Amino acid sequence: MGIGLTRFLKDESGATAIEYSLMLGLVVLAIVGSVELLSSSLSNMYLFVSSSVTGVVQGGG
Repeated sequence: MGIGLTRFLKDESGATAIEYSLMLGLVVLAIVGSVELLSSSLSNMYLFVSSSVTGVVQGGG
């Protein structure tokens, strides 16, 4: 029974799966953060273009 416990404690096959899932989590966080930054920037750009086009169409120049 002691040999089985020792073998279990030395087994590192599950550690790789945990490492990969942690790396995947970090990649997902980076993607979500960059998409949020990009979306707010795009939203501001569309608002600016929309107000500019509305001003030109209405003759405000």
